[in-house]
Amino acid sequence: MEVDFQEVEVFASPFFKAAFGQLLRDFTGDDIKHLLKVKNLNPVGMSVLRRVIENSRRYFSDKKYRRSIDKVLDRAAANA
Repeated sequence: MEVDFQEVEVFASPFFKAAFGQLLRDFTGDDIKHLLKVKNLNPVGMSVLRRVIENSRRYFSDKKYRRSIDKVLDRAAANA
């Protein structure tokens, strides 16, 4: 799959998390590198994407970390 960011100037981590970060639940980083091509992503967008991938990789590979994050998010949602 190819995703082209031609003429895109604003980037939001929630978009990258939904579009790319979730892939790490079911695929390895190497699988994603082979199956996905990102084109025309400027340095700001690339920085956001890398951060989301790092965070998602840790979230899906570290059960203790995932439980901690989920607990914090559940508390925040309950207090909203």
